[in-house]
Amino acid sequence: MHLARLQPGAHFGELALLSEKGAKRAATVRAVRPSGLLRIEEAEYRRSAQLHNCMWIAIKPIYTNVVRELLATHLSTCSPNPLTPAHPAKRMYRRIVREGQLEALRETMQFVRSVGPFEHMPAEQLEQLCRVLRPVLVGAGEVLQRQGGAAQGMYIVRWGRLVEERNLLLQQGDRWEERDLRVRELTRRDVVGELALLAPERKLGTSLRAETPASCLFLSRSDFAPQLLHDHTMRELRMMAKRHPTDDELRSRHYQDLEWGRAKRAYVDEVVSEVRWARHA
Repeated sequence: MHLARLQPGAHFGELALLSEKGAKRAATVRAVRPSGLLRIEEAEYRRSAQLHNCMWIAIKPIYTNVVRELLATHLSTCSPNPLTPAHPAKRMYRRIVREGQLEALRETMQFVRSVGPFEHMPAEQLEQLCRVLRPVLVGAGEVLQRQGGAAQGMYIVRWGRLVEERNLLLQQGDRWEERDLRVRELTRRDVVGELALLAPERKLGTSLRAETPASCLFLSRSDFAPQLLHDHTMRELRMMAKRHPTDDELRSRHYQDLEWGRAKRAYVDEVVSEVRWARHA
């Protein structure tokens, strides 16, 4: 029995990732012409799902029960044309897509409402915002934006750790050298890149790099419209933009850290010397 014809962008084999090991396939997939596929093994998927827990939370409710129901409907239906809109499997597929989209939207809204600048947004406005937010997964060491480049948009960190850095000239004795100074670390619920929305013509004053694997929600400058954000949210973002340290403040912080590091090493050396002297006394 012919169940469906898979076009570019379609996927199959979800049960191999969600079922117990050794589960048998309920259908056969055959290539009718030379094709290219992307494949993920069960072991690699489960490792990634454990690392990126939000992926598992988002996918499992969508597929665990409804996909089984869809396959059962496929196998128990003997319609001569299973691709017609009225076919039960077709209706089930539309329900899967709808439920998946709504579940992902609800989860995104719940998270965004827990982020400081967005907690007072009306539900309708929050929904509009969450519909244009795009999930982004980045690997450790990946650069999301570079100093001096054009601002692309705003990021909300879901999990992982990002680092905002600024390249500055520093005096080291009688010479000057460039160094990347850490402006701040960003973890869950932190917001960065608000200047892309408030002053899109300005060049980026910092670089943004993932220190660990991370997941973010991204609002691009092209998708942004003032009506997406509540007045309170805009005020919060403007206040955040004003708290960015100046170059002189970063240099001062760097030199203070150096002095503090030298003082700690001197203190440790002194304690070690005293202990050694006491042992030999």
